[in-house]
Amino acid sequence: MRNEWKTREDDPPPLEPEEFTTAQFERVRSALNPDDAQQWRAWVFVTLSGVHGQRARALRHLRWRDIDDEAGVITWPAKYQKNKKELKQPILSESRVALALAKAWRDKASQYRLRAHHKTATARPERLKDADWVIFAERDTAKPVSYSSLHHHLLHAEARAGVAHLPYRGFHGFRRMVVGEVGAQMKDPTARLEYVGDRDPKMFKHYDRRRQERINRGSAAMESVREVSGHTNAAPDEGGEVKEGR
Repeated sequence: MRNEWKTREDDPPPLEPEEFTTAQFERVRSALNPDDAQQWRAWVFVTLSGVHGQRARALRHLRWRDIDDEAGVITWPAKYQKNKKELKQPILSESRVALALAKAWRDKASQYRLRAHHKTATARPERLKDADWVIFAERDTAKPVSYSSLHHHLLHAEARAGVAHLPYRGFHGFRRMVVGEVGAQMKDPTARLEYVGDRDPKMFKHYDRRRQERINRGSAAMESVREVSGHTNAAPDEGGEVKEGR
């Protein structure tokens, strides 16, 4: 017997976290110090998230082998995509800055000298050779940075930036921001989803957080049309006839 998940009409709607605004994105990123030995990972992560719109799992597992500088392309492996489909995106100018920073910190870590009193053997520079993660973990350079570490820095960055922490938003809020920004520029629901790797048109309703903004703009446009036509103040007189507003 096959088990199928069924929903009822009275089931609560699924959680749909809010997106970050572009202003909030810049404030959060500015609250992270790319020159700090602990904060640079979160800075790179937030930057890549805010321009490529990838999920945390894909970003955490990005490797240098996935980056083709000559072609100017990042390949996001199918293994870390929710739909199990490989995605290729052009490298953007902000991406290059973030990747250059990550490379500089990698080079610095490769020169790290393990002293006698150091107990963390997993921080040995030679472990960088075991894996080529773009954002490697602080305590074990052969592993990708953990989500808990990134989330910790995000919480503190939000607090320093004066950006309210909203339930369930997390890094997914940057993905939603990217979808919204691409959609605002291209006016194409399909394009905004394809850019971040989603191919199911049904997903649009889950990512569309700007519906009310469009309704408000439509209302303002309609009001403008009525003002130009001179009908905004039209009202029926006592006899039921319409008098045009002046």
